[in-house]
Amino acid sequence: MKSKDYLSARESTQQAFADNLTDVLRRRNPAGKPRRIVKQQVQQWCSGTRRPLSDEIAVAIFEATGGQVTPNDSFDLPVLSAGEAAE
Repeated sequence: MKSKDYLSARESTQQAFADNLTDVLRRRNPAGKPRRIVKQQVQQWCSGTRRPLSDEIAVAIFEATGGQVTPNDSFDLPVLSAGEAAE
């Protein structure tokens, strides 16, 4: 599921999603440098002009959405079965 579809289905705002991701990132790395996600980043992900490329952010999105938005969802990859992937 794309981030924009997730937000639409949950009737959530881009700002609320950015705040949620910031909380997840801080929880995952309490001793590290605080990382802040801003609304403009979420807006760019939802419009497709940018992708969340860092592993840290991709994992935070996965965690924040309960696995509904996966790292691959940002890349318009085709869905393959196990047999097709092996070819």
